[in-house]
Amino acid sequence: MSDRVEWPTERDKEAALIIRTDYGDEPAWAAVKAALMMTWGEDEDFEPYVHIVDDPQWTGITPAEVLSQAAAHSEPAVSSTSPTTSRCGSPLSHCSRCPC
Repeated sequence: MSDRVEWPTERDKEAALIIRTDYGDEPAWAAVKAALMMTWGEDEDFEPYVHIVDDPQWTGITPAEVLSQAAAHSEPAVSSTSPTTSRCGSPLSHCSRCPC
């Protein structure tokens, strides 16, 4: 990982960690953030529990670098996705729940 970024250690490790590494499509990122912040569950009674890192210092960091650092910092689980997919894995433009 680049020496220009620091791993977000001051956070609740139970929260899903979302690190933005691509700054090329602001509308797609806004849609991803909105989808992540939606309530979920059968009765929409579960609140999202995420920690979002939205810092341009992370621009260009590869998924492999993020995963390597996650392992080095004993992160419980890490997932990498593109800014055009929803949390259900569908393209945002095809997901009825996503605000696209």
